[in-house]
Amino acid sequence: MTSTIAGYAALKIAIALTGLCLSAALLFVRLTRVNQFSLGKRMNWAAPPGENYDQAAFRLWYPAGIPSVRGVVVLVPGSNQDGRSQIEDEQWRALAIRHNLALIGCYLSDKPHPDMRVEAYVDVSRGSGDALLDALSELGRRLSHPELASAPLLLWGMSAGGEFNYEFAAWKPDRVAGFVVNKGGVYYSDLLPPESRRVPGLFFVGGNDLQYRQDAIRRIFQINHEAGASWTLIEEPEAGHEIGKSKEIAQSFFASVMAPASPGDGTGPNIRKLTPAGSPSIRLATPLAVSSSNNPHRSPLRAAAGSGCLVAAPHSSCRRQAGRVDTHNAGHSR
Repeated sequence: MTSTIAGYAALKIAIALTGLCLSAALLFVRLTRVNQFSLGKRMNWAAPPGENYDQAAFRLWYPAGIPSVRGVVVLVPGSNQDGRSQIEDEQWRALAIRHNLALIGCYLSDKPHPDMRVEAYVDVSRGSGDALLDALSELGRRLSHPELASAPLLLWGMSAGGEFNYEFAAWKPDRVAGFVVNKGGVYYSDLLPPESRRVPGLFFVGGNDLQYRQDAIRRIFQINHEAGASWTLIEEPEAGHEIGKSKEIAQSFFASVMAPASPGDGTGPNIRKLTPAGSPSIRLATPLAVSSSNNPHRSPLRAAAGSGCLVAAPHSSCRRQAGRVDTHNAGHSR
């Protein structure tokens, strides 16, 4: 009897110790995950007011322990908003950790001007683009990562942020690995140079957004797509003026752009895999484009055999864009 009681006691102790070990292991995993996302280097920098902007302030973060930054995700918010806190987003940080990227959140705002519905800072060639490049150069110097001054850029934005991205790709295509245009309505450029058309881009249209925004995006996409642009137009039929699924897809897009090229064929991953399978809120609205760029910063994307409209949702077909959409007389409310 005594030995039986002792055996039960030993079993209970063993179970208790096993439970403690499991709890400690789970705590270690949680702490490791917290540390992974919280540890890293960060720094702020701001430019003095310039020709086409009032505020140009930036906050940079990159994961701890990376020897070299491979690229920079540029996070540009909507009209005159402060996007510096976006570097705290765990999804963006997870992308940065996986691919040795830095994140830079932007706060760009206009000086007072006659039509504040149209963002002057979006016209990057007049100063706001240089403010971003100066920020990367100076932050790289201060943080002993000089490669930030020339690192390829992955441009994410919503509304006016996507407008900024489009104009930046038009202005400095050699610095851009990929960009997102996302439900904005005012663009300073139409047909972009050949170098810009070879930069992979995603264009998002919200089916419930204001019509002038939908028309503006389709217009610039159509003009450049017919000239061979390596871009894809994605429709979110139920989305209004909102992020919707665009951030999730953009993160997969950026990951594919930064992935090594496939062995032997010199091409990168297929963008067809980026849309969430079975999602009722996403569809590709155009044939997929093939990139043939020699840009050393990125792996070109390729379309799968038989490229055409891909229905990534329970829709029987997807719309092709036809003709030129005139938006010159459209309003510009944000």
